Amino acid sequence: MCPSLCAYPFVILDYVRGAVKPLKSPNGEVGVDVMIRVIVHEMAEMATDPSVNAWYANSDPADPVEIADLCIGKYGGGGGLGYIGEVRRDANGAVFNVYRIRRRFLIQWVWSYVADDCVGP
Repeated sequence: MCPSLCAYPFVILDYVRGAVKPLKSPNGEVGVDVMIRVIVHEMAEMATDPSVNAWYANSDPADPVEIADLCIGKYGGGGGLGYIGEVRRDANGAVFNVYRIRRRFLIQWVWSYVADDCVGP
């Protein structure tokens, strides 16, 4: 299940297909683009909660939710509830929100207590 679940929004699960179309990955390599997205997600959590005990989304400390977990699936402004948000598209239709040294990336947003919302690049 993880190859399709983890590759969202470049791969859509069968039970959602039709309602949502997969997006074109920024570099044309779904596996690499997803790996980069997951690494950035985990690095943000590791940097802000290295002991895995500081972030809680509710009053139950047995249910920690780290800053990237609070914004899963949100990559641009207006995102949420299955919509990734406003992101850029290149001439080939690939989606991205970060552009660096001839490469484009779709990086998930993270929670900001200052903004009281998910924020991103």
